[in-house]
Amino acid sequence: MRHKTPAHDPGVIRNEFSRIVLTDAWSLARHGADRFGGRAAEYRDQAMGMSWRDTKANPRSIATAMLAADFR
Repeated sequence: MRHKTPAHDPGVIRNEFSRIVLTDAWSLARHGADRFGGRAAEYRDQAMGMSWRDTKANPRSIATAMLAADFR
């Protein structure tokens, strides 16, 4: 049986925060590919920057990561 890592562990919160940023970035990249053509991977770098700036500017994202870590 795996021991559940406490949610206050910075590593768990960082992983959850990264997951939120990456999921959002790929969503933006797919949207760009659908709208302008090409592959999502071609839009990944720009989407990653957009997602990172948006997530860092929105403190609720960090709280979301902490809550999501609680449920793991």
